[in-house]
Amino acid sequence: MSYTIIGVHGLANKPPRAPHELDWVKALTGGLQRNFNVSPAMLNFRLVYWADVMYQNPVVNEENQALHNPSIIRQWTKLADRRDPVAFDTHLEDDYEANDRGVAVRDDLIINDYKSPSGKTNSHKIYGYLRAPELSDVIRRFF
Repeated sequence: MSYTIIGVHGLANKPPRAPHELDWVKALTGGLQRNFNVSPAMLNFRLVYWADVMYQNPVVNEENQALHNPSIIRQWTKLADRRDPVAFDTHLEDDYEANDRGVAVRDDLIINDYKSPSGKTNSHKIYGYLRAPELSDVIRRFF
């Protein structure tokens, strides 16, 4: 089966795409190895940037209508740590309707255990999310 894993990053700290995308792939494959002893030869991964609530004109749903999950999506998992100061809306299930294939957003609360080299915890740091067992479990199903 053909697949593309899409990672979404906010615009506040927008590093150059190519090296950042490689860092994400390394963290994802590191998580797969650590959590499930799986070493994929290649991940079909793309990084996208998204304007969010930190911007003067964020993408918002002011009419409070159900948003539509695109029909091309075959699986959508949203991971969030309640301690992450940016992940204040930890549930997308109630924001998006299932698509034509019946695929709905699946929310999963996790614990982001990222620690900097100095030992400081940061529940927002992406590398903790990318190495989380819950995300590794989602990704290993593609193999």
